[in-house]
Amino acid sequence: MRSIRSMLLLGLALTLGCAHAGPPRSDGGLSDEEIAAVMRAAHTGEVQLSEIGLDRARSETARAFAGALLSQHTAAMERDRALLERLAIRPRENSLSRQLTDESQRVAATLRAVPDAEVDGAFLLAQTRLHRQVQKIIEEELLPRAQDPALRGELENMRGQVAWLWSPSSATIGTRRYARK
Repeated sequence: MRSIRSMLLLGLALTLGCAHAGPPRSDGGLSDEEIAAVMRAAHTGEVQLSEIGLDRARSETARAFAGALLSQHTAAMERDRALLERLAIRPRENSLSRQLTDESQRVAATLRAVPDAEVDGAFLLAQTRLHRQVQKIIEEELLPRAQDPALRGELENMRGQVAWLWSPSSATIGTRRYARK
């Protein structure tokens, strides 16, 4: 019963965040500076959630997945920082970057509140849903609007990293197992 309640709370937090995710369209789209802020928000949120996963997860599968995500997103943040510095692009906050930040904070609060016995499944489920959302944002909003070829290349790389989550070697197998409970 508690497992179902925890999953419903996590699902509600993710649904509320996803329902409003989308860039402002009235001004013609996102600039490279705004895209950079969205990339930073995605990576920062993933680092935060991965740290929670490492701290609270009980199974080796969930802990290994959290560690892999932490390493990937930390490295990506450093790559992005160096690229943006080289290109003289300064991230500019926008509604989409703020929405991703807010959603990550909501999910983090939910994960902190999940009972210890249920945190592994909640963490894996949250990561699956968040990566699916980020993949959609990259493909539908960021890549089509990126002007700088090097920034577009990093977005392609980011898309490949997000796609890793859906590979058979990732923890999605564990996510499906936990989601059935």
